[in-house]
Amino acid sequence: MSTTTLRLYWDLASLDASVRRQATASLIRELATFQQQHEEQVGSGAQSVSTEAQLDSQCATDVAYAVRRLIRGLPSSREGARQGFSLALTELLAVMDMLTTHLVLDLLERHTDRIEASNNEETRDLLFGRLFGLMAIASSGILRRDSTTVDDLLRVFKMLADLAHTKNYLHEVCYHVLAQIVPFVHDVTDDNDKQRVLDNVKELFLEKEIHNVDQVHLALVLQKQFPALDLTEAFEGWASNNVFDEANLARLASIEMQSDERDQQTEWTPALHYIWDLLLDAVLGDESRHFSAFWSTVVDNNLFNMQASHGRRFWGFQVFNKLLPRLSDQQIPMVFTENFMRALVNNLSSNVRLLNKAARQTALVIEKVAVSNKQVGFALVSQLIGKHGQLRFDTVTRTKTVENILASMDNAGIQSYLSFLASLFVTQAIEGDDAGRQLRLQREWALQQMITLISNTKMPKDEAWIKQVIRFVLVHVLFDVQAVQPRKKAKKAVDNHDPLTQFSPLVLPDTTRDMCKAKLEALVLALSKLPPLDKMELKTSRWNGTTMDGTLWARIVFDTYQQLAADDKHFSLIANENDDNDDSEYAKQQARAIKVAADTHEKQAGFEILLYHILLRGLLDKQEASTLLTDVLNCYDKLNAEKKKKKAKKTANGTAADDQEPVPIEVIVDIVLSFLTSESPILKGIAVHVFELFSPMMTKQALQNMINIITTNENQEGGDELFGDDEEDETETGAEGDNDDDDELGSDVEMLNVDDMSDVELIDSCDSDNEEVDDELRLHLEQAMREQGVLAGDDSDDEELLGDDAMEAFDDKLAEIFRERKKVKQDPKSMQQSIVHFKNNVMELLGAFAKKNATSPLLLDTIVPLLEVVQATKSKATTTQFVNKVMAYLQQRLGHASEVPSEGYDEKDLMAIVTSVHRFAQTTNGGRTHYAMANQLLVFLRKCIVASGADVVLDTLEKPRKLLMKQYIDAYRISLVQFLTQRSCNLNKQFFGIFQTTPILAFDLSDTLIEHIPLTKCANAYRNTTSLQWLGHLIQRAAAAKDTAAPVQKAFAAKVPALVKAIHDAVTAILDGPRKDPLALAALMKLILQVHNTLPRLDKKSNVWDTSLFTRLSQDEALNAKGVVKQVCRAILV
Repeated sequence: MSTTTLRLYWDLASLDASVRRQATASLIRELATFQQQHEEQVGSGAQSVSTEAQLDSQCATDVAYAVRRLIRGLPSSREGARQGFSLALTELLAVMDMLTTHLVLDLLERHTDRIEASNNEETRDLLFGRLFGLMAIASSGILRRDSTTVDDLLRVFKMLADLAHTKNYLHEVCYHVLAQIVPFVHDVTDDNDKQRVLDNVKELFLEKEIHNVDQVHLALVLQKQFPALDLTEAFEGWASNNVFDEANLARLASIEMQSDERDQQTEWTPALHYIWDLLLDAVLGDESRHFSAFWSTVVDNNLFNMQASHGRRFWGFQVFNKLLPRLSDQQIPMVFTENFMRALVNNLSSNVRLLNKAARQTALVIEKVAVSNKQVGFALVSQLIGKHGQLRFDTVTRTKTVENILASMDNAGIQSYLSFLASLFVTQAIEGDDAGRQLRLQREWALQQMITLISNTKMPKDEAWIKQVIRFVLVHVLFDVQAVQPRKKAKKAVDNHDPLTQFSPLVLPDTTRDMCKAKLEALVLALSKLPPLDKMELKTSRWNGTTMDGTLWARIVFDTYQQLAADDKHFSLIANENDDNDDSEYAKQQARAIKVAADTHEKQAGFEILLYHILLRGLLDKQEASTLLTDVLNCYDKLNAEKKKKKAKKTANGTAADDQEPVPIEVIVDIVLSFLTSESPILKGIAVHVFELFSPMMTKQALQNMINIITTNENQEGGDELFGDDEEDETETGAEGDNDDDDELGSDVEMLNVDDMSDVELIDSCDSDNEEVDDELRLHLEQAMREQGVLAGDDSDDEELLGDDAMEAFDDKLAEIFRERKKVKQDPKSMQQSIVHFKNNVMELLGAFAKKNATSPLLLDTIVPLLEVVQATKSKATTTQFVNKVMAYLQQRLGHASEVPSEGYDEKDLMAIVTSVHRFAQTTNGGRTHYAMANQLLVFLRKCIVASGADVVLDTLEKPRKLLMKQYIDAYRISLVQFLTQRSCNLNKQFFGIFQTTPILAFDLSDTLIEHIPLTKCANAYRNTTSLQWLGHLIQRAAAAKDTAAPVQKAFAAKVPALVKAIHDAVTAILDGPRKDPLALAALMKLILQVHNTLPRLDKKSNVWDTSLFTRLSQDEALNAKGVVKQVCRAILV
């Protein structure tokens, strides 16, 4: 026997399935080769092998050994031996045609005989070994061979029956193997033999009354394979022989429940019983007429009912996962029952639910089905959010199931979904909702879903249904639908009624109408941010708010409104009680605004966007819109007048007159800034986009107005400066806050028992937080108490008890006093939050300006004020976001800008900014983040001077830029000296990024670094070490300079004498002085080596060094112990 196959038997027992498969393939391949060689040697093909003697004579030695060993290995419980050996046996039986069922059964019976078992574990292994052997026989196809007799089949059935009745845990698998063998009965040619085999199956496996799920499965297999087979005895007690008859479904469900109970008696298995594949195939095929009843009785009321165990529900989710991909859109509503939806939502809603993972898998299957089949997408969504589902399904379940399904739908599906949402909105009443709250929430959700379809970039969009949504929302916000008498002939029109496009009279409460107005503004906001559908993938906001042909969505909304208003036959405009404006005057403004918007469509798009959105705001608030239209139209007129004046020659009088009035762009900027504090999402939403369009026209004063807002103090005075003192707003705010205050004050007042507390205790009770009692508050309390007689005298015996009316009046007075005190405490905090929020919005505008106008010199004017803001703003929870946004603007937007204002700025102002940045770095306590920001700002300013981001030689610049750059370097020199010499200096190494980013330009600072080579010239060893590192880097870059930077190499050569002298002084100080810091010493030695190695590249002789000095250094035992010192002395003294 060959030894090459022996190692493969060990691999068959591997726990790794891939290793077992590879070993099986190798073993069968080699055995087939050995058998072929054996047959060639014998000279004839092998005959059927029915005995072991024939096995040894007609088969190769390796093959005979393999058959015996594989069967002997089936009972082995070692690792994966049973699985690997059964797989190999199956493949071997399939390949070796000479092997017979009789031989395999003889070997299997002998090697799995339980008589030799000594304990339960061995018995269990032998049972499993026999079962796996029978599975190999069934799977290999050996039963189809001519050598297989009827007696062999009966023998196999008898062995399976014995196994099934021996142990409960083998019952299901034995019936499963039997179901695989039943089709082989067709190969029995004699009808009598075939009937004998079938009768034997019924006798062994089917009792007079089918009572378990395995028997049901076998009966279904027999009916499918042998339709003429009489199973009347087996179905005794059933309504008929058809399992799927509605009269039998309850019995089938009961049997399924018994299988769950049987599993609980042994050990529950998560695997779904194999009968479900057969059941689902039947109810979706020949028995499809019974599908609804089958699902309701066998699945829903059995696996998903309230009393179902977790195990049954787990099976239910698996059945659903198998079934859903095979359903049509008409069948889908049948499976989304109340029981199923309750189980799905409950288990999805929390991660701690036992079946959470199973429910998530089901949700994933639902999504995949929607993606693969576009026709069922809407059917799935309508069930998830429909009658038995949850309107806010994604929110409740913490998934994105509905969102992902909607994103996968086509336009037809979205259209159906919108009609469904419209039907929810126009619903007149909900059963059990007497107060109408659920109906209002349903309508609000429906409108929000329509808006989400537009605002969510993942959703497929089409301009046609977007216009339908616009029309639907406008109708139910601003109009009443008129009742129209239907035509007598149009009786069938009701059936095709689409509530999205066909409107009927609908009475909406005021609260719902107000909600609809808010949703209208949200819709306009979503449309203003919607890019053209053919440019959805472009990451730019340039065309936001327009259709594919360039038309503004805001214009489409307003045009739709005008069309509806003109159709007085079907719609009547709802009067707005808050509008006191003259309608005729406002109509003139509207007409003028529409004309101006049309004129500015191509060249001044900012005006068109501004005007149309103001007009839309006017649909809800004419007074505000009228004021804004007046200002915007005046700006437009003045702006056009200025353009005409620029063409003509200006007169002195005309110039003086213009100086007295604000520039139109400044007014526009003020209008945009007012949008940031507007209550209207329409105006607030377009602020940034409109500002970007007008930003190229920005003036210094307009920018200064924005800076003034950012630098405003976050106190009451700053709030009054920004928002003004609107008494009406304060009154409304106070009225709204009274209820909350009263609720909180109610508990406080009840704690004050006037009868049980002394006068002093009553007054001091206001000091609940151990704070100092306000004198003014104390006076108010005393006055209130005197008015009610509480402090009438000192003799408590003479005091009269307060009556109910007096006590109630006294309580109201106390509540008023405490309310005022609380308001004083809360208002500053609320005001601060409002100011910071406003500042954040203004910073967003400033960032948009910098992005849109990267080369504008006005950007320089923002640096110093913002640095002051960063330094002056205290770190609080309310200001952190604002300060971070300011720093991001300075460090990222400006500091890392690729384009900079390289001309048009005042040179003195630029140098003043450079000085301010250095002063900021010298005085800040913000740590590394502030130093990094200051460094990036200096990089930005250097780019402005050089007009490039490249590292350039100073002498190559133009004269004006060269002079500016020298001043720029001098500012660095002052800070560098402070850093090196002053211990109290706050500057950090990170601030001096110039040495790393632009070493050629920074070479002019090498003189300062050379002067501070000796440790005695620096504040401490760390700063000395840092300066030596910077100098070494500059020397290295200067020595390697070529082409345009070659002058730096010459400049370095000229500085060599001063450099060497400074090094000698430093070495002398180390030898003679007491300070011998190891870090400074190492840095100095490294610098000396760099200089020594660089001198030959500059055509300089290396004998510039004072050898006697380095001889002393080499003779110093303490210093020479350092490896770097030895290296330096060896290099110089050799």
